[in-house]
Amino acid sequence: MKNKLKLSVVLFASFTCSVAGLASANEVFADSSMSSGLMSVDSRAAQDLDVCLSADLSSSALSRAKHACTRSLKVSVPSYALRSKILTKRGFIQLSDGKFKRACRDFSQAIKLDANNEYAVLGQGFTAVMDADYQGAAKFFNAGMSDVKVKPLALYGRAMARELSGNVRGAYADYKAAAVLLPAWNAPQNELVRFKAG
Repeated sequence: MKNKLKLSVVLFASFTCSVAGLASANEVFADSSMSSGLMSVDSRAAQDLDVCLSADLSSSALSRAKHACTRSLKVSVPSYALRSKILTKRGFIQLSDGKFKRACRDFSQAIKLDANNEYAVLGQGFTAVMDADYQGAAKFFNAGMSDVKVKPLALYGRAMARELSGNVRGAYADYKAAAVLLPAWNAPQNELVRFKAG
């Protein structure tokens, strides 16, 4: 199941890779570059933010991305929503690296900064699955159902939690709903095939 979760986290990267790009990083740090006169520091901060938010969770550069996220958090970023996105991205990096408590802490802080960050809520769900708290995981996944972009992954995560807790019928229904909402996504289709074969 841990391999399945890792695959889900990697697939999640495809949903979140476009969270922010270098253009928004340059906009975030533009004001401080004018006032501080430290163009190289601000350029580095923008680069760190870009590396953090555009990191591919399936790549071998996760350590670099995690450090870039941490450095981005140390720079004074005025937007709570942006800080929440940075924490969420670092949380998924931590999760894919097997550091579940650190990931949970990042997701919790992200939610405190931006209660509407449904990706952080889903992250909490995945960390709950890894902690074998399937009921808690289902609550997080249920909370992530309101955003149409996030709903297929929330259904998939809840299906995992349901299956692990023994609710096979509920898991099948969730995998099926995720497959209907996002037919191009193979993960729920693969689970449906597995159910039919078993």
